[in-house]
Order: sequence, then C-alpha cells, then structure tokens
Amino acid sequence: MLIDLTTFKIANRPNDNEQFQEITTETNVLNVVEIIKKAFDLSLIDLAKYQLIWELNEEQKIIYFTTLMKNQVPVSTRNLYFESELAIIDDIATHPEHQKQGYAKEMLIHLLNQAKKANYHYAGLVATPDGLHLYKKLGFESQQLYFNVYTMHYSK
Repeated sequence: MLIDLTTFKIANRPNDNEQFQEITTETNVLNVVEIIKKAFDLSLIDLAKYQLIWELNEEQKIIYFTTLMKNQVPVSTRNLYFESELAIIDDIATHPEHQKQGYAKEMLIHLLNQAKKANYHYAGLVATPDGLHLYKKLGFESQQLYFNVYTMHYSK
C-alpha cells in the first residue's frame, strides 16, 4: 500500500504519558525484540536481525528505528526504512497487552510525519488483513504487488 505524504496532515494525539524513543542503545533493541516476540508468529522472523539493523544504522543512517513508550514501558515498535524515493514502514508491532488502544495508529502517524520531515513524497508498507482498515483510514491506497518469501532449512 502507498500513501501520498504531500496530502497527509494528521498529527499525533497529545499525551504526556507517551513518548517516541529512537532506538539508540542495545537495551532499546532488546525492548524491540520483546515486543516482536509477543506480537508475531516467529516462524518467518529472525530476531537477530534487529541487533544487526541497529549496528548498521549506527554507521549508515538507513532507518528510523523507534519504540512508543507509555509510562516508560515499551508498547509498540516500527521501522521506517529510507529508500531512494520511498519511505518503507516495516515490522509494525504492538505488545498484546496494549493492543486495541490506538498505539499502532499513533506509531504509524508518527512515522508518516517523520517521512515527511525527511522530504519523502510517498510511504509504503505491506499490509496484513489486521491492519488494512487502519491503513485505508489514514489514506493508504492498495497497489498490485507480488513477492516471494524463501526460507532456508539447514540440516546437521
């Protein structure tokens, strides 16, 4: 799905108990991994990638890697990758104890505004059925997209 950021004008709700925390330490990475572990089926996710993404990002700013904190507790996480002409939103996850409270929406609004600040005209994501309603509500439009997923199984 794609959204035209030149027409996106939604701001985050004001809330003193919620802060967006950019992932800048290994401890922050562990917070991300904990949210991902609880929010997703892990059969296709390599949790080690988050440490590697953070390390690579320390050298080359390729991603805006952030967590939404409520009262200093990590509740939601997402990644915003900076491609040449498109900002890509990935790994949208909210801890199960905090789902259905608007945190995914707040995180998505925050990332879209970050992409606008970085002068992107479009942002994209691959939608799952769970998020489709929210994405359309915020202005994302469906696109024709085809991709393959490969898994590797190693034997000893």
